[in-house]
Order: sequence, then structure tokens, then C-alpha cells
Amino acid sequence: MSSPSDSTEFIGAVKISLSIYLSIYLSTEVKDASPADKEEAIQRRALTIINSYTNDMPYINTLYCAAIPSLADRREQLSHKLSTLILPL
Repeated sequence: MSSPSDSTEFIGAVKISLSIYLSIYLSTEVKDASPADKEEAIQRRALTIINSYTNDMPYINTLYCAAIPSLADRREQLSHKLSTLILPL
């Protein structure tokens, strides 16, 4: 069973995450962007928060340092995987 302090810490973490998400999602620089570009902006910001030493690096280098693909690459890989499941050659 979790303690009240665990719940409070969880709620605090969720509030922080939501505030970061909303500040990026609603920011003027991505206001007119596509939903995919907005998600990519959120990942970009999250990576700079997690790995502060990557602040001045291009996004592609930040992804390399974090050893993760971009969201666009992940969507493409998943789409390809899904299409091969639906339409096997």
C-alpha cells in the first residue's frame, strides 16, 4: 500500500509534467505546427531538461546522446511494422 507522501509526490510530478507539456504545446513557436511537430518539440524540450549538457546541441545530436530515435522515426518504424502485419508480402 502506498503512503500519502507517495501520492503527493506522484501528483507533484504529474503537475510538473503537465505544466511543461502545456507550456511547450501552447507556446507561440509551435502554435501553428502540426501535432507531430508539437510532439517533437515536447520531446526536444524534455531531452534538454533531462540532459542539460545538450542545451546547445542540435536536436539530432541530443537524440544520439540519449540513444533514442526521433518520434518521427519511431512513427515510421511502427507504421512499417503495422503495414507488414496487415499486408504481408
